[in-house]
Parts: sequence; C-alpha cells; structure tokens
Amino acid sequence: MDNAYKPKIDGVFWSHAGVLIIVLAMVLAFMIYVQADTLLIVLLFSILLLASAYIVLIVKRTKYVLNDCGIIVQNAIIKHDIPYTEVKKITNTDRNLINYGVFVLSLDRVGIEFGKIGHTLVSPADKQGFLTDLRSRCINADYEEDLRSKKK
Repeated sequence: MDNAYKPKIDGVFWSHAGVLIIVLAMVLAFMIYVQADTLLIVLLFSILLLASAYIVLIVKRTKYVLNDCGIIVQNAIIKHDIPYTEVKKITNTDRNLINYGVFVLSLDRVGIEFGKIGHTLVSPADKQGFLTDLRSRCINADYEEDLRSKKK
C-alpha cells in the first residue's frame, strides 16, 4: 500500500526563496536603471523567471512516498528510490543539517541513512505519521532522536 506524504514548508524555505528573488529583481532593476546592454537585461530576466519557476516546482512536486518496495523521495526534478532493506538509520531531527543540492523546506526533518554512504533529509508535514509508517517498514533500521527542542 502506497502512503504519500506532503512536505512541511516553513519560514526557512520562504525566507531563502524570497531573498533570492528580491536580489535577482534588484540586480535586474539596477541593470535597467543604468541602461545596460539589452542582452544582459534579457539574460537576467530569464534567470529571474527560471529561479521563480524552480521555486514553484519545488513546492508543487516535492513528496515522499512509502510503497511496498521502498521510499520514493521526489524533490522537484530529482527522484530517489530507496529500498527498505538498505535503510540503516532513521533520525528524527530539527538540527540545521546540510542537505546538498536542494532548498531546505523545513528544519523539522527526518534523516535517512541508507546503503554504504547514502543520506537524505526529508521534511514531511505529518512527521509523526511518516516516522511511524517508516519505522514499521524498516524493522532492521536503528532509530535516533536528535532534537534541540527536546526537554532535558
């Protein structure tokens, strides 16, 4: 049975996306103001449009699916298939860990270590439901809590 989980998108993502768009728009406005070469203005406008489209793509296409065979992590244009048998460790975290190559949608994430050196971070909106479902499917994986907000 397939269970699809939508991503949690919080202020971290929107602040980074907003800063990117504002900076690109300001550079474009400056180039128009100083009457830069038309080709340069068209190039900057194209970059601004592509960045905006990529942000929309991230928001609309990111999802996490737990099916009979494994985990499917879909991030905009990148898709990872992770068999349950390869999952070594599951970490419930809210730390600022690096996830290479993608925008950070939320700091409230689940870390999944798989294979020999594979690692990914996901941020499902229903984090507890995702963790419960994932742990029931990855019975041999270690589980760890790594939360800053946890009471000591």
